[in-house]
Formats: sequence, structure tokens, C-alpha cells
Amino acid sequence: MNFKQIIALLGISLISQSAFAQWTGTNPEQHAGDAALKGDLYVGSLFSTGTPARINLYKVHTGLPAFGAPFASYTTGLKITHRYSGLGSSYTNYHWGMGVNYKGLHFHHDNINKTIMSLTNRQQVGIGITSPNATLHVRNFNSTDLDAHLEGFTLLDGNQASLLLGAETSAPYGEWGIEYNPHAKGLNFWKPSGATTGFGNYFLFIRNDGKVSIGLDPTAATTFNGDYDLYVNKGILTEKLKVALKNTTDWADYVFDIDYELMPLEEVKEYVTEHHHLPGVPSAEEVKESGIDVATMDAKLLEKIEELTLYMIQLKEENEALKAEMEQLKNKIK
Repeated sequence: MNFKQIIALLGISLISQSAFAQWTGTNPEQHAGDAALKGDLYVGSLFSTGTPARINLYKVHTGLPAFGAPFASYTTGLKITHRYSGLGSSYTNYHWGMGVNYKGLHFHHDNINKTIMSLTNRQQVGIGITSPNATLHVRNFNSTDLDAHLEGFTLLDGNQASLLLGAETSAPYGEWGIEYNPHAKGLNFWKPSGATTGFGNYFLFIRNDGKVSIGLDPTAATTFNGDYDLYVNKGILTEKLKVALKNTTDWADYVFDIDYELMPLEEVKEYVTEHHHLPGVPSAEEVKESGIDVATMDAKLLEKIEELTLYMIQLKEENEALKAEMEQLKNKIK
């Protein structure tokens, strides 16, 4: 054997030793070190139809192998494991799984045995739920955490999109819905038909100009009559209500000014006989049509009370004068 033959034999021996050192076992085979692959990689089966990707994972579900068939679930699909030893000698494995079935793509956390996210073939995304029933469906399986923290969140679904909140009682609805209503030109808070109390609309409505209505149809012509910011149906129950005045002249202290012209009682009698309400006070029809301004009405009622006080003072002065005249007459008779 010449020198060239010896060199060739040594090269073959080294190659075989290197290959044996890197690939061990029969099923499954194990590889230690880096590996490079030129071309497409097929795991599970070699597809013969369709257009393959650079990495192709395949799991037989039913029937013959075909490109794009599901690799079933996170237990038989793709699994990523991180082994952590901490400060001791024991190891903890953290498993993330990903799999595809006829419903879509699912991401699973083995350690807590929960589906983290699902992407369905209906273009729906579920977080914390395997079968979402909305474009974005978030379910919290940890009651100590927030269900969702939205920053710069935008709903894109034509001109009208809804954000559904709360656990649904009848798919695909929640307990509350928030939507922008282009017809009414504002933000609407409503109850979907699957809610516990059933469907309801316009519980709270915030119009584009900042006006707010509660329990009123914002599309009705009379809902936002007048220059006000808040419109409420049925009424308000409160333990305390404070109304401010813009100017001191809006209060009724002016009645006691020296130059205040008090209407004579005879004229008051004629007015009340004809109109059936006090001068300056709105009629029942006016109140029904336009309501009352609380501050203005309180000032008007105070005005009438102060006028009544002036009338009483006048009567007392007249009584005192009559008493004095009677005393004089008595003295003359004596």
C-alpha cells in the first residue's frame, strides 16, 4: 500500500468516525452540534402535492398524506421546551406547543395546560380560548389579572364596529357592547341580545359634540333640544344637588331694592284670574314643553316669596294705621 492509499484510507476512517459521533440511535436519531441543510425540510412525510415551504411539518389525521394536512394538535405538532435548573440540581421543563387542526392554529402552554391563543379559519383570534366567536375574543382564566389592557386600540370594520365585553350567555354576544354609531354620530353603549337582561340600546350615548344622553334615542329630533350637555330619561335620584349661578343678578335680592316696582294686588288678582298662574311664572303647558331651569325657577319662587313679604309688610302698615285711627276715634268719643 503506497502513501496516497494510506492517506485516503485515513480520511475515510475519520469521516465515518465523525458521522458516528454526531448521529446516534436508530429511532429517534439524535444529533449533537450544528446541522446545515440545503433545500426543503420535510418532517413526518415527504409531500408530493402542492407547493412546499422551506420547512414542512406533517401529521397524518385521516386518509392519505397530502400537502397541508393537519399535524393535529399541540401534543403532536410543534413543541418548544426550555429546561431550567435554577440554583439546585433539579430541572424544570417549560413546554410550549403549537398545532393545527381543522379549526385553526393553536398555541398551548403545557405547564398550566391552557390554550394561550387560537387563530381560526374564520379569521378570528382567541386569547385564552380555543373557539373564539368574535374577530377578537379575550377570556381570562386567571381572575387576578386584567382581561385586556388596550392602548391605542382601533376597531376596523367598515363604519360601525362593536367591542363586546363580559362573559357571553348566548354566542356570539357579551354582556355589554360599545360601538361608534355613524347614523347617530356618537359612541353608543348597548346590551347584546345574548346578555343576561336581553337586548337594550342607547343606555349611554356620547355624541360627537360632547352632548350625553342616558336612556334616550339620540336619533330622535327632540332628544338634544336646547343648549345642554346632559339629557336623562326617567329621572335622577341623588342625595345632594348643588346648582350654581353665573351672576348675582340672577338671584332675587333685587325685590328689596328701593326702586323695585311691586305689582299692586289688584293687578295680580286680574292676572291670576285670566292666566291661572302668577306673573313671571311659566304655565303648565310651557313647563311640559320646555321643562324648567332649576336655578331660574328657584330664583323666581324666591322672588314671589319676597314680593309676598312686601305685601304683608304693606298690610301690616295699613293695619297699624287703621288701629291708630280707631284709637283716635275712641279718644274723641270719650
